[in-house]
Order: sequence, then structure tokens, then C-alpha cells
Amino acid sequence: MIKISDLRKGIPISNDPYGDLAKIFSMRKDELIKILNDMVNKGQIIKFRALLDHEKLGYRVSALIAMNMDDENIEKVINLAHITHFYVREKNEKFPYSYFAMAHFFNEDELKSFSKKLDEMHINYEILRTVKNLKNDVK
Repeated sequence: MIKISDLRKGIPISNDPYGDLAKIFSMRKDELIKILNDMVNKGQIIKFRALLDHEKLGYRVSALIAMNMDDENIEKVINLAHITHFYVREKNEKFPYSYFAMAHFFNEDELKSFSKKLDEMHINYEILRTVKNLKNDVK
């Protein structure tokens, strides 16, 4: 059985990542590949991708951007540089924003430029800066 918790530490970069992953799950590589193919066919796995350490890449400013916007702006915002995650949530009377984007910037000037783009689109937003990453899965 494949458990997501077994993947929290990631898999090593190697010449045989599927073989390494099969070892984590105590199964043969061909069994793992069959299970993964089944999961892809069922839509349970959308894609495989690398998880990058944005701090090691030089991104020094991170923020959660809480927004309200008209529907015509959603696609424009999703495609802005710097956004790594984008969610819609129910509004709350204490915090009345429904769209949330996580964004990473090399410096303050990039964040200011990003803010200007939101201003130009007449988007109501709040910037919630990351003070410290308490859960860093990249080891």
C-alpha cells in the first residue's frame, strides 16, 4: 500500500528513482509502476514534479496574498510570475477574502512590483508576509 506519509521526505535524486521508491514501499519496481499507472489512469496522480527549496534558490521574501477580485481577473492573477499556489476559500466575516496565493520573491522590489500589478487590476488584497517557515519538507 502506498501511503502519502511515506513520501514526506521525498525520494532521492538517482538514476533509478522508481526503484528507490519501490524500496521505500517494500515492493518490486514493476509492481510500483503498475500501481502508479493505475493511479494516473484514475486521475489520482496528476503529475510528478520536483520540490525546490526556494530559499536556497535565492528567494528571500515570501507572502500569502489574500484577495477579492472579479472573475475576469482570476486567470490573469493565477498566471502572474511568483505565484506557486492559488486557492479559493469561503469568505469569513472576520477575514473577508476568498482568493489566496502563495508567492515568492527575490527581494522587496519584486514584491512592490507585484503589488503594483494587483493595484492596476483594481484587486482588493492584503499581503501576509512569511515570518518563518515552520515546516520545510526539503531536507
